[in-house]
Amino acid sequence: EGKSLKEATNVVLPAGQIIVAGGVGLTIAKLQTARQKREDANVPEQYKWHIFWSPFQKTELLNETKATSGDFVAAARALVDGTIKVFLGFEFHVSTRLTKVGTTRKCFAVAERAIGRGRAMTKVQIGEDPAKKFNTRVYYEWIYGAVRVEDVQVIEIDCIET
Repeated sequence: EGKSLKEATNVVLPAGQIIVAGGVGLTIAKLQTARQKREDANVPEQYKWHIFWSPFQKTELLNETKATSGDFVAAARALVDGTIKVFLGFEFHVSTRLTKVGTTRKCFAVAERAIGRGRAMTKVQIGEDPAKKFNTRVYYEWIYGAVRVEDVQVIEIDCIET
């Protein structure tokens, strides 16, 4: 039987799906490890992979020559645009909502089909609002939940931020 949103619990990723901080931020070595985990998991090639990272991690990777130089990257526009859109087969997205514990930020590599979502509740109310001269007011509430479908399609990349 399903749980309500109030009863839902977080399930920790298996240790094999976590790339530990190791005293450094997001590095090419960590991205290569994530890519290897991705390939080891036999996730179908048609699934796009996305990395969610913080602005700090973005700045750190932009300082790595191998991520920005035309000698290493065919379309090295990272320093011109100030961003990295696709690298090592991952599409990058900046987020300021990633969990940070102490100096460790949790970044994530996620396959497109790794997260399932479902509608938990819809609530609609239509009525007169005495506070607004009895004008009709429409109230609409929609609550969604999300769940990992397959652990092998989610990789946590722990990164140090100072």
